[in-house]
Amino acid sequence: MSMPAFKRLNRRAVEEEYMDDFSTGGDELLEALRHLRRLNRIFGASSPSLYGFKRLWRQFGRPDRVSVLDIGAGSGDVNRRILRWAARNGVDVRITLVDITEEACEEARNLYQGVSNITVRRCDLFDLPEGSADIVMSSQFLHHFDDVRLPEVVGQMLKASRLGVVISDTTVIYGMMGPCR
Repeated sequence: MSMPAFKRLNRRAVEEEYMDDFSTGGDELLEALRHLRRLNRIFGASSPSLYGFKRLWRQFGRPDRVSVLDIGAGSGDVNRRILRWAARNGVDVRITLVDITEEACEEARNLYQGVSNITVRRCDLFDLPEGSADIVMSSQFLHHFDDVRLPEVVGQMLKASRLGVVISDTTVIYGMMGPCR
């Protein structure tokens, strides 16, 4: 007997998504990234990220300059609100969008073409050096990892940050302070 759909919402899905299969890609992945941008707009995916960013920014004395590393960034569209907020508030924000797929990096480069404070980098989270950025963020990324791998991923994000981590995902929004250095 199958469980009603609403009762399944209280536990974490473990099935792989299309985005988890790195053997596929190309035009299909580019199309999926475009659909994700639309969904991010509809569901306001940038709001929790901006909230967490501003909270850490205030917590660390409202610095004039902040570096951000967005892990699993996809096309990086959720960062547009951070950039607008920073411009309005006179904060020099430099954002590096990191993704493991070339398709996502290509979409991000197209989306932010000519934006000087955005850098796109194709790499694996585990290849990032300690203290890579002031704030490390991820939006709709951590649900791709199972319960065994998740602590390792979050631990690596904390290592890569100097000030803290902002995590926004389908069921979770966190702001974490990194280790004091």
